[in-house]
This record gives sequence, C-alpha cells and structure tokens, in this order.
Amino acid sequence: MLDTLQVVEDKFEQLSKELLEIGNDYKRAGDINKELVSLEPLIKKSARVPSGDEKFRRSQNNSHVRK
Repeated sequence: MLDTLQVVEDKFEQLSKELLEIGNDYKRAGDINKELVSLEPLIKKSARVPSGDEKFRRSQNNSHVRK
C-alpha cells in the first residue's frame, strides 16, 4: 500500500511541476489540473499515514513500556 501511495505522490509532484512549466497550452493545463484535483484527496490522506520508519521508531519507544 505504501508503494502505491508513493507512486501517487510522485505523480502529483510531477504534474505540479509540469503545470508550472506548461506555458500557453490551456487545454493541457486544464487536463493536468483535473488530474491534480482527483489525486489531491489521496495525497491528503497519505500525509496522515505514518511511514515505516515512523512506525518502527514508535515501536522502539514503546518497547521499554512493555518490559
């Protein structure tokens, strides 16, 4: 699942950069914007999902409590 989220985040970033460099191609800008809008809810949710590193650190910090 985290791999899929990373792909979505990468695509969002790539589209955001492309939108800045689009120039006068208004149709392409509209297409990019539509795709960005469709990805935005996933990006917001993925920001709330802790990374594997963060989960590991939490488990290490909590391991002393269980002993």
